Amino acid sequence: MVLGIGYDAALAAFGGRVPESEGYDFGEFEQVLAEHGWATARKWKHMRHLNRDREIWPVAPWADLHQCEVQTTGNHSVLMLRDGTVIDPLTPEPKRLSDYKHVYSIAALTRIPQPCQHLDTFLVKDSEMTGRVHCKDCGHSREWDAY
Repeated sequence: MVLGIGYDAALAAFGGRVPESEGYDFGEFEQVLAEHGWATARKWKHMRHLNRDREIWPVAPWADLHQCEVQTTGNHSVLMLRDGTVIDPLTPEPKRLSDYKHVYSIAALTRIPQPCQHLDTFLVKDSEMTGRVHCKDCGHSREWDAY
């Protein structure tokens, strides 16, 4: 849903592998999002750095879009909008996080502006003197330090 691609393309983004029972872990999920220009910031009920639980859980939405790990019959991933509306691929009607047995984590999803979709694949260094790179397809360039 987030990437705006069909099921087959999403499956390919995960290497064509369908997990048997546990689903994809957060590392895999966040890596695929990063490869498609998304950044994540995940919050949990328990704050390890403070060694305590949050006083209020789940926390209020803090971004336009969130991915939430919730419990249904097992672990399940849903999207939450800034107004708290939850979009669940298993149900046609909107929900709230309070409709689920448990909320494990909430991750803000933020689209990172991409000036050129080709830079990671068709990167060419202009010269040692300029310190810039450019895309062979469209010519977009940027500072080499970004890489």
